[in-house]
Amino acid sequence: MILTMIEAAELVDVSPFTIRQWVARGHLSPVRPNAKPLLFREADVVTCHLERQSKAWHARLDTLWRDVCL
Repeated sequence: MILTMIEAAELVDVSPFTIRQWVARGHLSPVRPNAKPLLFREADVVTCHLERQSKAWHARLDTLWRDVCL
């Protein structure tokens, strides 16, 4: 399924600004990079969201582990 930026943001419960940031940082690619409006594959949005959550979770664990070790 193809989603607009707003639909993609609603799907993974983030703001459209977050979707734009994922695109700018290379985490998420639109279906047609130079076209407006930006459109995304549903599977790509979900995969990107899960990857971003996983990295955030690991960063939190690293911080907690450092606190415990000190």
